[in-house]
Amino acid sequence: MSFNLGKTFTILATGLLGGLLATTAQAANCDKYYYGTDRVEAVKYCSSSYLPRSKVATYRPGNAEIFDPANKRLAWCEGAKGAGIGEWLELSVINGRALVKTLTIANGYQKTKTAFYANARPRKVRIELDSGLRITTVLKDRFGEQVITFPDWQDIAKVRVTILSVYPGEKYRDTCITSLGLSFTEGADYEWEQMQLD
Repeated sequence: MSFNLGKTFTILATGLLGGLLATTAQAANCDKYYYGTDRVEAVKYCSSSYLPRSKVATYRPGNAEIFDPANKRLAWCEGAKGAGIGEWLELSVINGRALVKTLTIANGYQKTKTAFYANARPRKVRIELDSGLRITTVLKDRFGEQVITFPDWQDIAKVRVTILSVYPGEKYRDTCITSLGLSFTEGADYEWEQMQLD
């Protein structure tokens, strides 16, 4: 399956009422990406906060979208005071669900090595899926993508990553994530294998 990278990008400035697994209402800013494939129509990235636009970049949650090559030099950077402990980034599948086994994260601001070490990077994170799975893991402090494998297949519409601790930045206290993504093709591959067994 291939993704149409010529997708439309839309900024949503709407509040998210009631967080993914939260008990109180939380406001968030969201960015929506349209894929228009048979598996996934669109996804939405929301966050608890983000840094205001600078002279050189934006730091919105949609910057963490994984399939757009233009996003490789961008990142979501939380905008809370301090190192962003408790801040979160959420990925939602719109008008559907996805069968997934892995989550991919590119930790820190990977535009350059200088940007990577200047800003804080998540260390310990909590990953919550709307299937009920909740895990805590420690991310490596390195360039490149890191793959978190779930204990079994998950049928989900939302995944949230919450920052619990950080690797401190050498210059800035804000914590950044370059990309957060799900493999929408792995579920199709799994379903195909299961059909062959029947």
